[in-house]
Amino acid sequence: MISMENDLIRLVEEIIWDPDTSDADKIKALQGYLYQYGANKDNLTDQMFGDDDAHINSPNMRRC
Repeated sequence: MISMENDLIRLVEEIIWDPDTSDADKIKALQGYLYQYGANKDNLTDQMFGDDDAHINSPNMRRC
């Protein structure tokens, strides 16, 4: 988990401090990185705890 967050910070720093990238491109890149980070966190949560929207009879549904 920490490496994922550290990777995100590293990528953000690379984009922000790049003098050859326009502001519009920086915004698009940051939006993409944040979207991908959120999707990865959601996927990791689903793997750990199951999908809340999954049907009760789904084979991936975790039961207590």
